[in-house]
Amino acid sequence: MSAAQGKTAELEQYKAELTATAERVPEGLKADFTNLKDTAFAGLKDQTVYSSGKFEKAMAPVTAWLSANCK
Repeated sequence: MSAAQGKTAELEQYKAELTATAERVPEGLKADFTNLKDTAFAGLKDQTVYSSGKFEKAMAPVTAWLSANCK
């Protein structure tokens, strides 16, 4: 297996894990987490998602929820 194929397989595994996690989050966080997942996936093809602040904006409500509920 080439390095690129290994990275692709690893990336697909991470995408599957993120999707599974999105399905398990509390109901009040589902929309925000789904937005984060979709934004992260978009960033795989469009790096401006990260440089424009879109990813940080999508991450903010999830981070706030984690801070408030996971001490």
